[in-house]
Amino acid sequence: MSSQTSSSLMDVFTRRHIRPFLLSMGLMLIQQLSGINAVIFYTVDIFEMSGSTISGHLSTIIVGVVNLLATFVANAVIDKVGRKVLVYISSALMVVSLLALGSFFHVRVSPRCSLLRDLLLQHKISSLKICFC
Repeated sequence: MSSQTSSSLMDVFTRRHIRPFLLSMGLMLIQQLSGINAVIFYTVDIFEMSGSTISGHLSTIIVGVVNLLATFVANAVIDKVGRKVLVYISSALMVVSLLALGSFFHVRVSPRCSLLRDLLLQHKISSLKICFC
């Protein structure tokens, strides 16, 4: 007959469990602050507002497929590279992507950036076309 041990919620805050608990909470916080939920929920609006020639719904499908493929690639690479390195790389890419998205819409909407907006629209800079079309 095996003996059962009882545990309580306060066991999470013991010295042994506090570091893994804080790490998991930190990763969940980073995920929420990354804005991925807002980007996924408003993908159709983002692509329609960007002036893309591709329909917003098709763009959503493309974003979903890229997300799925990135998940498979991350799972294949995680044992070779390591979790910590992948978190650093994905966090850096997330910051760059969100800065590009925010900058694009800031330039598009802000009246102070009308000269820059006209320049971008007139010359159709290829890097913005790739990111937002």
